[in-house]
Amino acid sequence: MKLSILRQIISWSALAACAAVLVSSVNAQTTQTVTVTSTVPAVLSLGIDTNAVSIPFLAGDYSPSTGIATKVVAGANTLAVTSNKSWTVSLKANTAAFSFVPSAGDPDPAKPAGNFSYKVSTAGAYTAITTSNVAVKTGNKGGTATTGNTFVMDYQLTSNLSQDPPGTYTLAIVYTLTAP
Repeated sequence: MKLSILRQIISWSALAACAAVLVSSVNAQTTQTVTVTSTVPAVLSLGIDTNAVSIPFLAGDYSPSTGIATKVVAGANTLAVTSNKSWTVSLKANTAAFSFVPSAGDPDPAKPAGNFSYKVSTAGAYTAITTSNVAVKTGNKGGTATTGNTFVMDYQLTSNLSQDPPGTYTLAIVYTLTAP
């Protein structure tokens, strides 16, 4: 009987070994490769906090001796750039002169656009605007939280009693964002 039990143990052991070989060949593997492709577009966005800035003059703003007044609007506009390339913001006047709507029937004085000046708030002197694009700020790729990608512009406007009759003067300023 001991021999019979030993034969059964050997038979079961042989059967288990065959099963292990059979299971390992059933668990054979194969692989596939998946390629992931993504296209990133050029991102170039310019935001501005307001499209209308008012610079009103009061009678008391004018120098009694020269008849000249200069008004400054610090923080007139905040611009914000989002880009995945280095960028440049340029500025120009849309026309060489302010448009004019008289309040007392006066003729258009053709107030020069150059009576308006601008600067980046962190910069030094004001620059008179022209009808040609002038780079005012350059920056690095990134979002609006990237250092330098959000900046403030200051405006300055000069009026002269001998040249500017009463009325409303309007000048369109064009900001252009480019990524060279």
